[in-house]
This record gives sequence, C-alpha cells and structure tokens, in this order.
Amino acid sequence: MKSKINSFHQETKEYRFEKNPIPQLEIILRDKEFGEFGYLVIDNLEPGRCAGGIRMASDITREEVVHLARVMSLKFAFRNSYMGGAKAGIVYPRGTSIQKKSEILERFGEKLAPILNTLYYPGGDLGVGADELKTINRALGKETEILPGDYKAGLFTAGGVFSSICAVCEKMDMNLQKSTVAIEGYGNVGRALVRLIHQGGGKIIGLSTECGAIYNPKGLNIGQIENLREKYGDEVVNKIKECEKIPKPDLFTLKTDILVPGARPWVINMDNVSQIQARAIVPAANIPIAHDALPILAQRGILFVPDFVSSGGGIMGSNLLNSGFSEDKIMHLISKSIGRKVKSLIDISRRQQRSMMDIAVEIANKNYRQMKKNHELKRKKIKWLWEKIKEEKRLIPVLEGASFRLFLRAPERLGFLKKMLQPMALDYIYRNSLGEFSRTSQI
Repeated sequence: MKSKINSFHQETKEYRFEKNPIPQLEIILRDKEFGEFGYLVIDNLEPGRCAGGIRMASDITREEVVHLARVMSLKFAFRNSYMGGAKAGIVYPRGTSIQKKSEILERFGEKLAPILNTLYYPGGDLGVGADELKTINRALGKETEILPGDYKAGLFTAGGVFSSICAVCEKMDMNLQKSTVAIEGYGNVGRALVRLIHQGGGKIIGLSTECGAIYNPKGLNIGQIENLREKYGDEVVNKIKECEKIPKPDLFTLKTDILVPGARPWVINMDNVSQIQARAIVPAANIPIAHDALPILAQRGILFVPDFVSSGGGIMGSNLLNSGFSEDKIMHLISKSIGRKVKSLIDISRRQQRSMMDIAVEIANKNYRQMKKNHELKRKKIKWLWEKIKEEKRLIPVLEGASFRLFLRAPERLGFLKKMLQPMALDYIYRNSLGEFSRTSQI
C-alpha cells in the first residue's frame, strides 16, 4: 500500500508533504545466498552523522525503510538534536533458524561496515534488541559490550508513550483509571507500556502479537499474560483464556478510548479509517497511519498524536542512561518533557484549528534551522556564547549547559562532583529537549 508522509527537502531543509520522499542515500543489500535481504536509508547527512534503528521482520520493504528514515529526521529535529535521520531493515523469513538469523545479521554488518563504522549509529527496533546488535558489532570487529541503554530503550520509549497517553487523558477530560486501551505489539516496548498502563489503573481490553490478537471488554488479565509470555512468547495470545480471539486487523477497530499502534507501518489506512472507534490514537511505532487517512481522522474528531512525538523517549533515555544518569530520573524527565509537548500541541491545535502533525512539523523545521545556526557558531566559541546569552536573555541556561558538559566529562571517581552537577545538567537536558517550545510565547 502506498502512503504519503512528511518529506524533508534537502535544499531548504523544510519538511513537506510528498508521496515519495527522496533520501540522500539508499543501499540495497544482496548476495547469492540470501538474495535481497536488507536496506539502509540515510535521509539526511548534513549534520555529518545519522542515526536510527535496525528492524528485522519477514515483510520489511524498501518503501517502509525510506519512510521510517524520514520520520527519524523529524524525530531528531523535533527533540532538538542535530542528527540526521536513517533507518535499516533486514528481511528475516519466518521459520529461519537461530543459526541462519545470526548469519544474516553478520552479513548485514560486514556489507555495511564502512558506513556503520563512520557515519551511521544504529540502534534496536522491531525484531532487533541488544543481542542482535551485539552480533552486528561482532561482524564489525567492535567490542561486543552492550551498554545499559541498549537494554532499556524499550522501557524509555514506553515511558514517552505513557506520558503522551496521560497528557491526552488530561486534555480530553478522561480519567486514565476509567479509560480503556488497545495495544498492537507485545515486544520490548509493548510489554513495558502494558505494565505502565496497568500500574496507572488503565484497563487494557485488546492486545496483539505477531501470532494474533485478544479482546476482553472487561479488561485483560495482565498478570496471567505476563506469566504466559515468559513461557510461550508471541503465542501467548493463543494460550490465554477468558478472552476472545480476534483477527489482528480487528484490534484497530475496537471501541476503546485509546488506541496504540505499536508494530507495523500503515495499519490505519483508507480501508479501515472509517471504522476506527477510538477517541485518540497514541502511537508507539512510527508511520502507523497512511497520510491519506490523517484528514479523515481529523474530520471524525479522533485525536492523533504525531508518531515522532509520542515515541521519542527511547533515544533520549538510552543516551542518558549510558551517560550516567539514573533510570528513575530519566523516566521522570521523559514524562515531564514529552507530556508537556503533547499537551502544548493539543492546545495550539485547538487554538489555531490546525492538525497536531502540521504544528509538530513546523516546530521541527524551526528547531533544525536554529540547531544548524548554533552548530556553525560553535566554531567561533566566544561568538556562540554571546549569541546564546542574547537568545536566552539570561546566563542560567548557559551555566546549565556547562554543567551538562562537565558532568559527561567528569570521571566516575569524582562521583561527588557528578552528583552535584546532575540537577543543573538535567535542567539543561529538559530545556534543550523542548526546542522551539522553550522559545515560543504560544505555550
């Protein structure tokens, strides 16, 4: 199925709606043994580096990876990170043995070694976790140590989605404890999100995995599902009792307050958009909605949080954990920053009668232009410092930035210094992550 999505125009660095995004670089991986088995797409390399997850599934397509790379550009710009967007996909046929899977991952690393070692910073995604990244690193000749953030990316992504759900509930006068939720996907992100919603008192009535979907209007037994998931994996949906087995596509048309698309692309499209019964859609995965379906959702009064906003906690959280910040402080920061962004987007959308997607793209554009300007000024450090002071009209944000950089550089043996610097460093991260929101009078 074809889809449109926001496009990043390489000459002007402006996001635009286009049917076929044109990235800066596309690589198709082929060999005699595996045939066409993977794709790497770099959407924007102007910052000199790019990043994005590697996903692995049986039905990965080039078109999917191109659009996902575009979303990564949006995600980085929106969260005020001067990084180019990229994405990689590996075709992993169902029934492939563990040994063959390892060979495919190693072949992927070998063929892309010149780029993976210099320009592209990969992370985990659908079907690719810390262990798979370790296999790829081994093929690159890198150290195989996996950092803590690589294991916690799913939790931090879920934290951003959960804070988005809480923000939506607040703005739509819904009580989470009286709200129903349907979730697509029960992997690293989905499992963490289910726990957060369950702990917050939300009622999860629908859940799907690769093997099917289940539904119970009275609420699923989360404790039982957790236990069976450990034993049966994705087959949990066929082992759980006291619920109705439904086709996976039917999950998206359930009558529910919150719908969370969390796995495959374009699951909401022209074929089913008129049947959507959710009051709000809060994605945990990227490109879940075909562009043609977006205006129909708006016409029907269904709120849609942009995917690159709600799913933005994983990158931030992983990097901060690897930099020495504690997990609880990171989760608080993600909740605070993403929650504020979502509430602000809803307010602006209502005030201006514009879609949240259009507003979020506009903010990403402004952030990108400002980041590019700051990057060029940093070569002249005194001038950059003066411009930063003029921009903020006070010295505290500059001191917070200095505290953040010193925190990162301080050795672990100076734990007392890192502890002293951490509050100001976190304030700097929070302010910086807000990007355009921290400079606009609309909020």
